[in-house]
Amino acid sequence: MRAHVPVIFNVVIIVLSFLCCGTAHAQLFESFYTAPEIFLNAIQKEKISPPVGVEIHGITVPHHLVAADLIARGFWVASGNNYDRIIVLSPDHFKGGHRLLATTARSFDTVLGQINTDISAAELLFKSELVESSNLFEREHGIAAILPFIRYFFGETPVLAVTISTSSSEAEWREAVEVLSKVVTKRTLIIQSTDFSHYLPAHVAASRDQETLNIIAEGDPARVSELHQSNHLDSKAAQFTQMSLQRSVFNSEPTVIANRNQAEYGPRIAATTSYIVEVYTRNDSAALLPQYNDQEVFYFGGDVFPGRWLTLPLQKPENRSKLIEMVQSFTGGRPLIINLEGALLPEDLSISKPDLHAIDRAIAAPILRGLNVVVAGLANNHSFDFGPNGLKETTSELRRLGIKSARHMSVVDLGAFRMVAINFIRGRTVAGYPFAGMNDIQQLCRRPTPPPSYCLRSLGRGIHFDPPIRSHAD
Repeated sequence: MRAHVPVIFNVVIIVLSFLCCGTAHAQLFESFYTAPEIFLNAIQKEKISPPVGVEIHGITVPHHLVAADLIARGFWVASGNNYDRIIVLSPDHFKGGHRLLATTARSFDTVLGQINTDISAAELLFKSELVESSNLFEREHGIAAILPFIRYFFGETPVLAVTISTSSSEAEWREAVEVLSKVVTKRTLIIQSTDFSHYLPAHVAASRDQETLNIIAEGDPARVSELHQSNHLDSKAAQFTQMSLQRSVFNSEPTVIANRNQAEYGPRIAATTSYIVEVYTRNDSAALLPQYNDQEVFYFGGDVFPGRWLTLPLQKPENRSKLIEMVQSFTGGRPLIINLEGALLPEDLSISKPDLHAIDRAIAAPILRGLNVVVAGLANNHSFDFGPNGLKETTSELRRLGIKSARHMSVVDLGAFRMVAINFIRGRTVAGYPFAGMNDIQQLCRRPTPPPSYCLRSLGRGIHFDPPIRSHAD
């Protein structure tokens, strides 16, 4: 027996060495892709100077590499920030997980280099019964398509890859938010890997995207449950989780910097996927985000009335300058659409009734120019305070300033979209004063106006309709 012991011992050592080497190799998920060009070309195409002084803690990007340029766009905007942890949140496309959330302590290889997993964050998540350690990441493209961009832009920053069940309920989404909040620090970037409308013709997808965009703009995570998976997006759970974490941890809100359909990348196909890129910042930072050549940005303002008690202080140029500077800090000087609550009249006009909204055009003109107002809505209860002649004076002055007038029930074409202004406020005694009822709405809906279309409406106080009027994209 003794003569054979060294032989057996040697065999054991060889087997153990093989097993150890195999285990070490298995710690790294292999690269999903073999060539780096699709990533590098997209990164170069979208290259910008990252916005300075803008804290970004979340981006939402596609994972279809047909839209690799849009993935790169989202990363470029965030690239001016430094992070101590990056969380990638993807739908579990192939239902490889058996719990609400899945993650891994294994690291990843990519065509642009190795990605190191944040093991401490993974181990913290494993303590929850809602989280499992899984090898599903071997084939999860929702994670794999994002990792090379992370490697390029953020190098050695540790990453936590997470999938969330596509069949989860809203109650479970809230549980996911609670669990994930434990690994979100003030220097964490959350990347939501999501494609939006699926399997629809492009014109139908555009309507579904608009419904999604409305909910994103509203910023209320609870409304995500109203969307349909997959007509609107591939993971309601991921959208809810991102919006909730951004609001609760960072007080950040989404700004959409891109929306495109798969049909725009090549030959028309019947079943398309659409893509939306979101960037999460504090509200006062959105104006600092870059504008791209393939998009136009407009801001919608509320009621504007630089008259009555404001007339005297706004006669001073320095006060007008302060007002313009304050508004431009939000808009960045981009085109602004307002609801002009009054009539632009000569400065020497004597007003007998103080409740009439007269606006000194000598004061208003430099303000409207400085704010870059491009459309003034006149469908309200004060633009008609001086009757048809006052309205005519106002539209003439706006035309002189290069500003389009949006009168009641008129459609203004702004190229990128159409806008209609509607006044629902009754009770004025001026002859010819226009206001809308339900018949007018039905008539408006029958107009052959190319989408997208938006409505600037004046409702006043206590206005109710039966059935209620709801905004929609169809």
